[in-house]
Amino acid sequence: MMMSMNTRWRTSLVRFFLAGGLLGASLPAAFAANSVQLLEQWLQQTRGGSAQFTQTVSNPKGPAQAPATGQFAFERPDRFRWDYTKPYAQVIVSDGKQLWTYDHDLDQVTITPVTQAFKGTPAAIFAGTDL
Repeated sequence: MMMSMNTRWRTSLVRFFLAGGLLGASLPAAFAANSVQLLEQWLQQTRGGSAQFTQTVSNPKGPAQAPATGQFAFERPDRFRWDYTKPYAQVIVSDGKQLWTYDHDLDQVTITPVTQAFKGTPAAIFAGTDL
């Protein structure tokens, strides 16, 4: 069964943040507490940013997936854009109210309310809102 594009990007985004969370959980408590303070401080001072990324998903029971690459930018509050270039082209944009997911291969746009798209995910970090 093929996952929808919206489900696929959300799954990837959740894995991205969970990997960071699991890394933080394995560090000593004092360092982790300091990391939380640093993140909170950074979030208060940062209005926006951009970066290139490589996302790697591993599966101990199966073959490694091809890494996803691209770039993202965010402007707090509420706005961000993810441009995946490989292995498939996809653009994910949010204005804080709606989330647009454009799949180049399918020439298809999926529009989802942000509150529904982010429910139960840490993606609100980039939006800067309480989702």
